[in-house]
Amino acid sequence: MHVNSEPWKNDGFSEDQFIENANTGDILLFRGSMGGQQLIRAVTFSEYDHVAMILKFDQEPDEVYFIEATGNRGVVLNKWTYLKPHIGNGKFYEKLVYR
Repeated sequence: MHVNSEPWKNDGFSEDQFIENANTGDILLFRGSMGGQQLIRAVTFSEYDHVAMILKFDQEPDEVYFIEATGNRGVVLNKWTYLKPHIGNGKFYEKLVYR
């Protein structure tokens, strides 16, 4: 995963840093590994092909949620704990950045 010290600049960060520093309204950008995602990036001339918005709740300060639009389920609310196993080399998402 990557984080930015300047808007959209990619620098390394740990999962703990992400959970501590992510705020409601921050944007997650995803780079997928599947053919359709590669096509989206080619057509849009973008490094990323998917976006979500972070939500954090006072009742669960150590949990990060995000809202995203999906092709099969519509707009959904997901937990970071659901997303994290799908990120990394050989996974569904190659890269994730947030701002």
